[in-house]
Amino acid sequence: MLGGAPVAMLGAMGAGRSWVPSRPPWPRHRGRRWVVGALLLLALLPARAAVAAALTAEVDRDTLSLGEQLQLRVGFRAEGMGWSPELAFDFGDDFEVTARSTGRTLEFNNGRATTATTLLYVLRPVRAGRLTIPALTVDSQGERLASQPIAITVVEAGGGAAPAPPSARATPVPADPPAGEAAVPLFLELTLAKGEVVVGEPVVVSLYLYTRLSVISLDFATPPDFPDCWVEELVSPKVLTLEEVEARGRRYGRALLLSRLITPNRAGELTLPAVAVAVRHRTPGRGNAPFAMLMEPAATQTVASAPVTLHVVEPPAADRPATFTGAVGRFTAEASLDPATTRVGEPVRWVVRVRGTGNFRALKLPLPELPEGLESFDTDRDCQLKPTADGATGECTFTTLVVPRQAGDFTLPPPLPAWFDPATGAYVTATLDPFSLHVAAAAQGGSGGISLGPRAVTLLRQEIHYLAGDAALAVGGAPPWVERPAFWAAVAAPPLFFGGAGILALVRRRASHRRPAAARRAALRDAAGRLEGAPDLATVRTLVEVALAAIVGRGVGGLMRDQLSAALAAAGQPAPAIAAVATLLDRLDAAAFAPGGGDVASLASAARSAIATLTVGGTGGGRPAALLCALVAAATLATAANEPAGQIAAAREAYVAGDYGLALRTYEDLLAAGESAPRHYNAGCAAYQAGDLGRAIYHWERARYLDPTLADATANLEVARLAAVDQVQATEVPRLSWLATHETPLAAAGVAAWWALAVVVGLAQRRPRDARDGWILALVGLLVAFTTVASLLALAHHQRATFPLAICLATEQVAHSGPGETFPEVFTLHAGAPATRLARQGDWLRIRLGERLVGWLPAVAVAEVATGR
Repeated sequence: MLGGAPVAMLGAMGAGRSWVPSRPPWPRHRGRRWVVGALLLLALLPARAAVAAALTAEVDRDTLSLGEQLQLRVGFRAEGMGWSPELAFDFGDDFEVTARSTGRTLEFNNGRATTATTLLYVLRPVRAGRLTIPALTVDSQGERLASQPIAITVVEAGGGAAPAPPSARATPVPADPPAGEAAVPLFLELTLAKGEVVVGEPVVVSLYLYTRLSVISLDFATPPDFPDCWVEELVSPKVLTLEEVEARGRRYGRALLLSRLITPNRAGELTLPAVAVAVRHRTPGRGNAPFAMLMEPAATQTVASAPVTLHVVEPPAADRPATFTGAVGRFTAEASLDPATTRVGEPVRWVVRVRGTGNFRALKLPLPELPEGLESFDTDRDCQLKPTADGATGECTFTTLVVPRQAGDFTLPPPLPAWFDPATGAYVTATLDPFSLHVAAAAQGGSGGISLGPRAVTLLRQEIHYLAGDAALAVGGAPPWVERPAFWAAVAAPPLFFGGAGILALVRRRASHRRPAAARRAALRDAAGRLEGAPDLATVRTLVEVALAAIVGRGVGGLMRDQLSAALAAAGQPAPAIAAVATLLDRLDAAAFAPGGGDVASLASAARSAIATLTVGGTGGGRPAALLCALVAAATLATAANEPAGQIAAAREAYVAGDYGLALRTYEDLLAAGESAPRHYNAGCAAYQAGDLGRAIYHWERARYLDPTLADATANLEVARLAAVDQVQATEVPRLSWLATHETPLAAAGVAAWWALAVVVGLAQRRPRDARDGWILALVGLLVAFTTVASLLALAHHQRATFPLAICLATEQVAHSGPGETFPEVFTLHAGAPATRLARQGDWLRIRLGERLVGWLPAVAVAEVATGR
């Protein structure tokens, strides 16, 4: 019996339970595993076909020229695994086998395995005429299988072989290779939907990969380039999808790699350069093993397309309308005037919608000359487009604000947009009817200015809030709390205090060790001084004993000579000093027995020399107060900023005098010297009065960002936004969160919690160990509070630093679908438009206007509120 068994048995019996020898448990699923394993082993055993096998044969074409080759595909399929007959065929004397390959696949269907073997033969006929590939036969488990004979027509070279069928995209099929040339396993083809277009007419260019190999991956070695063209993406497949086609007289798998819609912007011969692709593929093996395809090696091959040329012509000069701006396509246009009745000073919306397919980029709306008494403003263009194979499809809406300046009835002549239709080869001019507008006199007390509704009229009657006071402008920059040196000085003060206290304690401890040494040095100096005038031998002996007692730290009377030497050595005296003391004591003893007491002056001089050899440990140290004072001075050092009183006065004088441009420049110079909310607020007032709506809204938004409590900036923003062309709902404009607007109180609370934590730590250290429980609880509570406030403060600062609001500064700025002017135009922003910054790429910003308009703008056209640039 094993040694551990009795112990286990006694333990079980002692617990009142019967003891049963334990055995490893048999899991329930163990049996299922054995069953599954047995079934798998049975499945892997060589199996004979249980049902009739099949043998098929087919060719890729049945008509060819003498010298060309055809491909014969032979397929054998039977149930079972691990067995297949030896497949070898004789094609007679009419065909020569130039290549042969074999492939095998395994399939499982309803628990039954099927082996499929495919043999590919490349045959070359040796004579012209009507030839026959004989029926192929094979013996399969005692059964003789046979394929059908295949008739092949071979004509003399140049005798008119059947042409290849047209491509599914109606693109020219590449010419067959020279007679006798082997099939190319890979090639690229760059195709154009049209070979000749007019300037501004979109055309589709596609890149196809033709392959007879198993492709693993591919990468562009030479990416496509489309010079002198506007480019829009149609298709960029993520997954390689092959379709079986016939090209160059052979079967290939064809995959679309990319499809682009290009719009040439100049006439002439445009050559699209070759595109090169590195293709990684499997190299076909020669083995007949069931898993041979899984062991085929991989190789990389770079293939390139041939360059293609696009012939671009100018649109015909004959019958070209004066309002033609270069648009090419098929469009329809309609117009509306809303409302048809208005009052003086209240604008109406003149809307023209153009729908269709083509080059919307070149489509412009030429406004006719309006009757006297009507004033028009810049036209807003809003396009909703989608690239298609025929061009951009969708609609563009042109909205123009027309403001009547006098009462009466007016007739607005219709705009006449024109385009070229390549399908008909003719120019088309939109046919629109003129509009009638009735203008009544302005309402009593009306402002006579632009308005966008009753609420806008009420607000625009009010003046913007006046400038901030000079005292507020004199204060320099006010960065966020976490970016101010004073905040970090307050955070660093408790650790510096504790560090300084520790250093001071060490200095004081060292100073306490230095006090006895100072007393001993004083005693030595006193003894040496009194020895100069010693009257007798007894005085000399007494002063020597005093000096030695100061060194040893106790009286030396009654000590033996060796005891005194040991005490001096323990006090750290060097051996020469101890020897000098011993020599002095020997001379004193000898003088005590000499007649007349010996030469007292000589003994006093020897005593002074011996005392001079004695040393006292410790050296004078620097004063720690100097270090602490220097630390405090470095922490509190600050330079007083010169108040730019002259600039402030000059800016206000320019504003009062009506020179708002000068006032704006002066306020922005003040901002360059140091930012503050009042300075941004005054700069916004000057910009608004100067007619620069974009800068006005930006400066007021920046002022409110720096000081969320600045109510004047909020009131002025409400007025300014009513004058903006792009009206965006308030819910669609980014706003600072509650945390971000309360960063200052959070910072103050964090500093207070940090200081309270430091005070509690200091007081707890002064309490006895058995009386610290309450202080430790207070310490834990303050630590939790500080951690919470610090986390909220970090989150608030992050939200402020990443605030995505950006204001359009340009009077009119076109947004593109990508980071560059070569990308299509998607919509237009106007001054003061509040956009949401989504991303930055180089000198371009990706923004969103409202809920659904997304595009790219040059960074110089907008100002980000969070960064101030």
